[in-house]
Amino acid sequence: MRSTLAIAILFLLLFQTGCRKEAVNPDGKVIVEGTIRLQVSAVHHSWGVPGIRIYLKKGATEFPGYDPALYEYAIQADNEGLGAFEKLYPGKYFVYAKGWDYYWGDTVIGYAPVVLTDPTRLDNAMTLYVSE
Repeated sequence: MRSTLAIAILFLLLFQTGCRKEAVNPDGKVIVEGTIRLQVSAVHHSWGVPGIRIYLKKGATEFPGYDPALYEYAIQADNEGLGAFEKLYPGKYFVYAKGWDYYWGDTVIGYAPVVLTDPTRLDNAMTLYVSE
C-alpha cells in the first residue's frame, strides 16, 4: 500500500514539474514570444567595440533619438562588440549603439534601420558602424 502511494506521489510530482508552463503577464494573458534572433556587431573603423550598449526599437522606420528610454530592448556587447537580441517578431526595427571605444579613446555612436521579414530564418546578423 505504501509503495502504491509513494509511486502515485512521485508520478504526480513528475507530472507537475515536467509540464512546460506558459509565461503570463500581470493581466493574466499568455505571453507569446517571437522566434527571430538578431546578432549585432558594433564596429568602429575595423574593430569591434567591447562592452558597447546596443538598443533596439520595434516598429520604427525613422531614428527614434539618442535617449535609451525610447527603446524597448537593450543589451551590452561582449569583448568583440557582438550582442544578440532574442525572441523577436518579423517587423521594422531601429538599432542604436552608444559607448566608449577604449582603443580610440572616445565616445562612439551609430544607428541603422533593420527589417526582419522571415520568421523561419531564426538567425539574422548585421554590422552596425559607429563613429565619434
